[in-house]
Amino acid sequence: MRHLLNPVFPPFAPIVLFLAGGILAGRFLPGLPVWYAIAAALFFSLTFFIFFCRSPIVLACCIFAFAQGFISMADIQAPDISKPHISQFSDGSIYEITGKIDSFARHYPGKTKLVLVCKTIEQLGKPPMDTTGRINLNVYLKNYASADNTMLRFGDMIRFSGPLNPIRNFSNPGGYDYKLHMQYREIFGSTYAKLTRIDILEQKQHTVWVAFFRQIEAVRDRFCTLIKSRARAVAQRIEENQALSDGVYASAQVSAKAHHAGALLGALVTGKKELISPELRDLFARAGASHILAISGLHLSIVAFGAFRIFYFLAGRSQRLSTTGAARKLAGILTLGPLFVYALFAGFSPSTQRAFIMTAVFMAAILAERENDGFNTLSIAGILILVVNAAALFSISFQLSFSALIFILLGFRVVRQNNWNWQGRNMIVRLLSGALLVTLFAGIGTFPLIAKYFNMVSHVQVVSNLLFVPVMGFICLPLGFLSLLVMSVFPGLAGGILDLGIEILTLCLYAAEWLAGFEFSWSRIITFTWTQVGLIYLFLAGIYLVAAKRKRAGAWLVIFTLVSGTVSAGMAVKSRFFPGRLAITVLDVGQGNAAVVHTSSGQVLLIDGGGFSGLSGFDTGRYIVAPFLWRNQIKTLDGVILSHPDSDHMNGLVFIMDNFTVRKWFWNHDKNNTKAFHQLVSLAEKKQVPQYFPGPEPVLFDFKGTKLTLFPGETGKKRVSRNNNSLVCRIRYQSFSMLFPGDIDETRENSLGKAGHLSLQSDIMLCPHHGSKGSGSKIFLDKVRPESVIVSCGYNNRYGFPHPEALARYKTRGTRIFRTDLHGAVTITTTGENHHIKTNREL
Repeated sequence: MRHLLNPVFPPFAPIVLFLAGGILAGRFLPGLPVWYAIAAALFFSLTFFIFFCRSPIVLACCIFAFAQGFISMADIQAPDISKPHISQFSDGSIYEITGKIDSFARHYPGKTKLVLVCKTIEQLGKPPMDTTGRINLNVYLKNYASADNTMLRFGDMIRFSGPLNPIRNFSNPGGYDYKLHMQYREIFGSTYAKLTRIDILEQKQHTVWVAFFRQIEAVRDRFCTLIKSRARAVAQRIEENQALSDGVYASAQVSAKAHHAGALLGALVTGKKELISPELRDLFARAGASHILAISGLHLSIVAFGAFRIFYFLAGRSQRLSTTGAARKLAGILTLGPLFVYALFAGFSPSTQRAFIMTAVFMAAILAERENDGFNTLSIAGILILVVNAAALFSISFQLSFSALIFILLGFRVVRQNNWNWQGRNMIVRLLSGALLVTLFAGIGTFPLIAKYFNMVSHVQVVSNLLFVPVMGFICLPLGFLSLLVMSVFPGLAGGILDLGIEILTLCLYAAEWLAGFEFSWSRIITFTWTQVGLIYLFLAGIYLVAAKRKRAGAWLVIFTLVSGTVSAGMAVKSRFFPGRLAITVLDVGQGNAAVVHTSSGQVLLIDGGGFSGLSGFDTGRYIVAPFLWRNQIKTLDGVILSHPDSDHMNGLVFIMDNFTVRKWFWNHDKNNTKAFHQLVSLAEKKQVPQYFPGPEPVLFDFKGTKLTLFPGETGKKRVSRNNNSLVCRIRYQSFSMLFPGDIDETRENSLGKAGHLSLQSDIMLCPHHGSKGSGSKIFLDKVRPESVIVSCGYNNRYGFPHPEALARYKTRGTRIFRTDLHGAVTITTTGENHHIKTNREL
């Protein structure tokens, strides 16, 4: 049988594809018997053998790769956890835990995060037990600045007491599977303790490997401390100069830029991503240059290039090595040493490991004079990465890196095939045109994935990368490396070098703000489904075939994807704007409230946004509410209702107000002197969002058939708590209704219940104040008469919500109870007559 297609794959490309296929089968079909998987591998391999490549060796490797991927991923999906494993004790109880620190410390304001390998566990009144497994440990610091002298380090054996909690997801439709992500990292629980309550146990001697890691961590911390001090010095100098000309306010702004620049330089060199604030990440994401902020192949390539040039210069001094050509190969082999050490220095995170493997493989290809065989080299790197860690296939950084490199290779192949003279004669023109094409091809290749994962498109990406990659990658990063190398011997010189790097990065921050500040420089987009992502890549494949002079096949592929894409887009438009039913989703946001109302006419209301207070950096608006809206093709909110400005209802709305179009904002004019509250009000004023403050009487708003009634708080009376002054909302669609009472307590409940003129009867009610002890009073429930009640609360929360007495009152009435901590998000759908309740997690 003749080939239907000419062989198009380099030898290793089908092997990595079959390896990925086996991993996907192990991920989504973990219960499939191994022999079935091998049979599937044999079938697909034979098909490939018949139609594409008749190499018996490649055929055998493909079968083996599929089986290897399936078995590896199945083991990760269903790990063999023995009885004394730490996951068996992760139930929220207090334990005394002994374990060894197995990670570099990640320092945040007020707390430090670590990974702990557990050794023993003990509960009060019971004997200690040996245990195994890894957990996350949050160490809270009473005074963060004074904690440097007692900093916990890699390899320390410690003992402390704390609650051992399981790894749990926020269970929302299509939400991020954090539990599975932690399982990929072999982490099966989390706990916390104060630094003053942690005992560091004496150890006889550390192994050579542990001692090496401890020394690396000490150097990292010392370098970051030096950067902080130099950033303060630069900021102070800027403040003094600016204050004389532009005033105190302007000098403070420039000073903040210097501090951010110092943190950015520290993160670029050490890989300590926690140094970069969310605001800084957002800035570079909008400018289309966020990839520069993480340790990647760019950073390791710079290290490899510098080390190679040094070793090659030294080896070239030997006439024998130079004449035989061994100097180049020897320099390449020696370069692997500092490359590996830097990967360890940067924390050797999974993304750094992948970057190390890719850089090492590409460098080996260059030394073997096979640099033109890019697809083969990329395939070998993929095979090594996936053999080391099969779960890497589901890593965003892995997918982005390989899609970028594949499109760069394909793009330059098209350029060569068409004999486009892009290089020119001038060296500067060649460099600029080459950088432009690399950025363009990489941007095209990663666009579908960036749209799916980050819901953002930067329209200035090409310009940003042409500016920031050479300046930050080839000037600031080498300056950071140089200061690190001379820090111990010439601290003054290291400080001067850092000052220069910080000042250059400060200018980069101004440039990023300028680029991202244009009205159309970036935009938020809805979340693509995997079907839509696949259609986009098929469309790009059709364009590639046309450009590669296979016009007929390419044209048919383009037509197919355009037709399919039109159908997919039409279905999405109908679901978004013409649903024909009312859908209300009470989201699982932990200890807080957030609900999305999608009316039958396509309008959307958001009632509260959830939120955490204290030292928690988790933003429910950014990571829960916004992704849910984008997954449902929602970019505009017709109304946002803030019941009251407490953190568990308000903090998530800050991100929403900043990243969505909000047509109306309803709130009760209560204030809270917090950063989140001031940000929310400032954003609403900046974006000129119409604000509505209901008066003393109930007010009705009509959203094309869906009625929203707001019952204001007890305004005009003696000062009441923010909870009791909550805006109470009632949604009514034909004969269906649902009540959102905020955090009102028994006093307000009774007041509403006794008001004869108020219509509160509802089919479903969101439980007042998360099910506190006094909520759900008799007179209030007699007035509302709900068939079902939804309790929005956090798992094992410190308040003990919902209180058993509150639950008992609902059970006595025969009211169905749904809880977000147990059932996950609760979705109610109705056509106006009957309604259906669906939970995201089945118990």
